[in-house]
Amino acid sequence: MTGPDDVTPEWLGAVLHRSAPGSVLTGITRTELTRGRLGRCVRFGLSWDGPGGPAAVVGKFPAVGPVSRQTGTIGNQYATEVGFYRTLGERVCVDVPRCHVAETHDDGGFVLVLDWVDGAAGDQAAGASLAEAEAAVDALARLHAQFTGSAELPPPPDAAAHRRAAALYQLLCDRFLDRFGDRLSAETAATVARFKRSVRGWTALWEPPFTLLHGDYRLDNLLFRTVRGRRSVTVLDWQTMSAGPGPRDLAYLLGGSLDPQLRRTHESALVDRYVRTLRAHRTAVPAGWLQRTLRLGTLSGLHMTVVGAMLVESGTDADRMFAAMAERHAAHAADHDALRLLEPMC
Repeated sequence: MTGPDDVTPEWLGAVLHRSAPGSVLTGITRTELTRGRLGRCVRFGLSWDGPGGPAAVVGKFPAVGPVSRQTGTIGNQYATEVGFYRTLGERVCVDVPRCHVAETHDDGGFVLVLDWVDGAAGDQAAGASLAEAEAAVDALARLHAQFTGSAELPPPPDAAAHRRAAALYQLLCDRFLDRFGDRLSAETAATVARFKRSVRGWTALWEPPFTLLHGDYRLDNLLFRTVRGRRSVTVLDWQTMSAGPGPRDLAYLLGGSLDPQLRRTHESALVDRYVRTLRAHRTAVPAGWLQRTLRLGTLSGLHMTVVGAMLVESGTDADRMFAAMAERHAAHAADHDALRLLEPMC
């Protein structure tokens, strides 16, 4: 199976038989949701001969564009997300879509079939509201508390992986500035370039305790619903899951998903909220380690934005998003003077 056009009622009915025992799937409709940066999501509307079957599910497949598809395959993102749903998807304490099938293919492709989740998707370019940020922080802290020091964690990136991450940024930084330079402020462009000189030191500075990182925890990958009067968050897109220090995810969320002025006003309270939620779930972290890791974590967004923008297909919406993220993450790093931590390593 290479894409949504290969999905038949017979195949999908077999996949969903536990959700609709005794019913027969008689028809499907296809609605394109995204041809995203690394994946393609399609909503399948379902017609059943019999009761109990879901009205819709989501299929996730490799990206259509060859650049994005190659990135997802060679970078192991497709296999990582399949692995998450096979091993941890039913274990995590945060809301994720129920997975009916998770398969990788010999050609580097994959397919996921997930429950359709009603909810409002975040708008990365517009930025999060304070209520959305609070709900996202609460969910993130619960996830990190659950897996801090857990034996279920995947192995953290080794020295070779850190060197590859640094080399990618150094390779792509100038190309990023050539492509996005007219969209960026002079201050952002200077920060992106300055980080190139010290990125090798940055990748080696992450210290335990480690937990389960989402790796791309931002507004585009979250669905918001109100359930019994409380705002609920469903977390999507686990292609960059890894083990690492939790504040890295937190810094990435705050820096990339909030307008800088909103973040500056509420960042301290949101960090305190994260710590309180950790403690409520019997997890405490050293205050000094937390603050230092948050400072270093402000640079995660620069790395993800520069590398991500250059390893997927370009497009008007994608370029708008990447430019907005670069501005926000650069401002976040500057507000915390994060590059000063790396000066002895330049």
